This record gives sequence, structure tokens and C-alpha cells, in this order.
Amino acid sequence: MKNKGVDEMKIAVLVKTDMNSTKVYTIHRDKVTQHTDNLFLSDTDKNVIEFALNWIKKDGGRVDAYTFENEILADRVLHEALAMGANTATKFEGVNINDPLQANLIAQGFVEYIKNKGYD
Repeated sequence: MKNKGVDEMKIAVLVKTDMNSTKVYTIHRDKVTQHTDNLFLSDTDKNVIEFALNWIKKDGGRVDAYTFENEILADRVLHEALAMGANTATKFEGVNINDPLQANLIAQGFVEYIKNKGYD
């Protein structure tokens, strides 16, 4: 039940794949193989989404998921976020968050973007 006079909380969550999962890489005869089929939301991001959803449960609000992941990885993490209960899922395309020269600019641009969208 919402409290009268209280604005609904609006939370943005930035999600990514779990590159540290033991299921992502295998080593055989000195060859490292990446298994992108096993890349899904990181455990930390799952916890953050659950926390945000619990936060808005009492007074209402929304949780919006965003990602800078590319192609199928973006689709996987965003679908998983929606399945957990996020209200929307947005993929930013054409950026490489792993490029150290772009990472700072991308982070600054994202902060400005969510400020302009009225997130708490």
C-alpha cells in the first residue's frame, strides 16, 4: 500500500554478466576457452535487483535495468532482470565499456542520463 504524499521511488540498476563465474572459462592443454552460453547476471547484480525490488515493495516505485553489454549478452542479462521483476530493460549500443579510454566518458554520460530521467 502506498503512503499518501510520498513520491514513488525510481531506481536505476546497471547490470552486467558474471565474467568471474567458473562456468565461463575452461582450460585444456594450455588453451583457454570462453563459454559465452554460461554468461548471465552476476550474483552481485541479482542481489542489487532483489534489494531494489524489496525497497519499492512497500511504497511503490519502479526498478529499471540498464546494461552496456553487447549483443546476446545484453539480451540475456536484461531478460533475466525483467524476469526478476524489473519494470524496464535498456541496452546501450555502440559503446565498449571495456575500453579504458571510453570507460570514464561512458560512466559520466550514464550518470547524466539517469539524473535527467529523475532517478532517486
